[in-house]
Amino acid sequence: MVVAADVVDRDQVGMTEGRGGCSFPIHPAVYGIIRRSGMGALQSDRSIEARVTGSPHGGHTTRGKDVEQLVAIVDEIGHVPHATPVARIDTSVRRVGHPRVRNMTQPIKTIVSGVPGKLAGAIAQGLLTEDGIELAGVYNPRRSGEWEGVPYLPEPDQVDVVVEAGPDSTVMENLRRWRSIEASVVVGTSGFTQDRIDEVRRIWENAATACLIVPNFSMGAVLMMRFAEMAAPHFATVEVVERHKDGKPDAPSGTALGTAARIAAAGGRSGGRSEELVEGALGGDVDGVRVHSLRLAGMLSHQEVALTNPGEQLSIVHQSTSYGSFASGAAAAVRAVRDLEGVTLGLDAVLGI
Repeated sequence: MVVAADVVDRDQVGMTEGRGGCSFPIHPAVYGIIRRSGMGALQSDRSIEARVTGSPHGGHTTRGKDVEQLVAIVDEIGHVPHATPVARIDTSVRRVGHPRVRNMTQPIKTIVSGVPGKLAGAIAQGLLTEDGIELAGVYNPRRSGEWEGVPYLPEPDQVDVVVEAGPDSTVMENLRRWRSIEASVVVGTSGFTQDRIDEVRRIWENAATACLIVPNFSMGAVLMMRFAEMAAPHFATVEVVERHKDGKPDAPSGTALGTAARIAAAGGRSGGRSEELVEGALGGDVDGVRVHSLRLAGMLSHQEVALTNPGEQLSIVHQSTSYGSFASGAAAAVRAVRDLEGVTLGLDAVLGI
């Protein structure tokens, strides 16, 4: 899609001439986007171009989402009154290649990978009732037919967002698939070590869409990790103890790995090591922070961050008692991921925590 625009006078209240030849006032948001982009020649990586000529700043490259916002607003502002300062622009629109411009009035077309797994199923169930999100299908190459009235899609395509919550053994293959169809991706599968995150960054290099890796969709767990990160530099020692159901395929959990890495980055460390009479008794080491994993029947998920100073102790504890605790966080991730770029870690990145 090409948007050609001539900026006549920044201080002049302008009128936009649309595709039908009619004139209407320019919304200030359009002016803001053009001004932020430098009023130069714009080239997006989503097969969208926007050229703004007559600029004192010359050419400038902007992010694809600026162009998307510009086109979407121009399409929708016919009856919005103007506000100064605004610019005069003449707008013409045509399609080029495979456009990725979103229609902000349409629901976000989403699929969930890994259904009917417990996490994937809970997320899909939650998305069914979310305003502004359309659960267009679910993905599992070993399944066909429908799940809760939603079709299994053997070859998903033309979707806005994929929530990847499949098993650890298939997640990287699936991510390459979603990258190839230019979908924005939210990853909920556990076990993302730094090496795996680095691999995802390589996969997503120069991608037009974003990948958001979420160790835990629970709002309480997100806050727990943030609180631990804030507290860590103020305590002499810190350790992480996570408890999950027996049969969980990985240890430590993705939440524990993410928590320990963030604690370490904030300056937190575990104390000196004693001699282990039984190997592993003192837990695993994640960047100098010890992590202990317990697998217990009847448990869903529970994590404690234990911090100590001489004469005091602080425990930050979070527990999920139902997979339903993950639904609202997954919906927030789906809504946010299309406005991100590259690879982003953690739900707090989109919640402003």
